[in-house]
Amino acid sequence: MPKALNIRGAEGEVFNTSTGRSFPLGTRMHTASGRVFRYARAGAAAISAARTVAQPQELPEAEIRNRLISAATFVGANSLVIVYRTGTQIQANDYEDGLLYVNDGQGEGHIYPVSANAPMSIYDTTMTVHLDAPLQVRLDATTSRVTLLKNRYTGLREADAPPTSPLAGVAPVAVAANSYFWCQTGGPAAVLQQGPMEQYLPVAASRKRDGAVALAAVVIPSGSDDSRSRVGATGLAIAQALDTNAADVRERLAPISGIGVLPDITIGYVLDPQDEGDECLVHLQFEQ
Repeated sequence: MPKALNIRGAEGEVFNTSTGRSFPLGTRMHTASGRVFRYARAGAAAISAARTVAQPQELPEAEIRNRLISAATFVGANSLVIVYRTGTQIQANDYEDGLLYVNDGQGEGHIYPVSANAPMSIYDTTMTVHLDAPLQVRLDATTSRVTLLKNRYTGLREADAPPTSPLAGVAPVAVAANSYFWCQTGGPAAVLQQGPMEQYLPVAASRKRDGAVALAAVVIPSGSDDSRSRVGATGLAIAQALDTNAADVRERLAPISGIGVLPDITIGYVLDPQDEGDECLVHLQFEQ
């Protein structure tokens, strides 16, 4: 299967889902309407249409993180054997279309795309990994340490609130568990709305409703243009406040110090606001 595809798709293709893989994970597709998608796979739970989707984890599992290799592997090799920590089963090709990077020792700093990996039982002590590009530097069994990362578009799930892992995009259609689909990453997208919206303001993953978007909490520097470079610059941020009967949580602009303020990660801006619980139109900016 060819790699690194960037294809032009028909508008109707964005609704396609399947149980079998048609493209490498992460394949980029753009349509005539200016929307951008990545070929992805859902995790063990179904995904509803118009929901933000997130990666299943933030860091690689310990079993395949910072691992030694079993023997010296020379320049030009397209596979290597890593010393695997027993106790967790890994399926064949779990890391297909993922990455292996050398994080320490001889050969450190290089990244290689993964084409396949051997299945591993809970009793195995090594795992063979096949690469799409040959090694550029000899790896040794004493100092070289490698880490495997799954493709960022595999095992996607509806984003929880607040999000606990990076967002990948938005599902433009309902997706069955473990099925392949086109995850939208750029251009106009219908997304579940949480809270009030206003046209052209930035949005982020909701902190209150799974799979939804809300107005992003951002710090607005005050003072002159160079105030943004000063540590402790004051500004405005969206803060939560109870209404008069203390039954609902609403948001307002409030003064806040720049020290220790963690703004939301914006994923786009509002094109057409709707009512709470409906789908609004957002211009996604995961990528152009």
